[in-house]
Amino acid sequence: IRLWDLPKTKQDAILFFQEGNILPKKRKCTNSHNIKLYLGKRTFWKCYFIWNLIHQSSYGDMIVLNLC
Repeated sequence: IRLWDLPKTKQDAILFFQEGNILPKKRKCTNSHNIKLYLGKRTFWKCYFIWNLIHQSSYGDMIVLNLC
């Protein structure tokens, strides 16, 4: 790999490591729920089972919450 081929952003670096199977593409939490990699000021894995539970009704329709 050449110096100019190195990833330039955090997202590019994550994709680079995921393609090389160094960083997983998918993970599960301790309760076997799918978790998502969040990018921002901090990069972290977060279980989104609770988020889906809050934002979906029992019929599978999305509930829009205005928290502002």
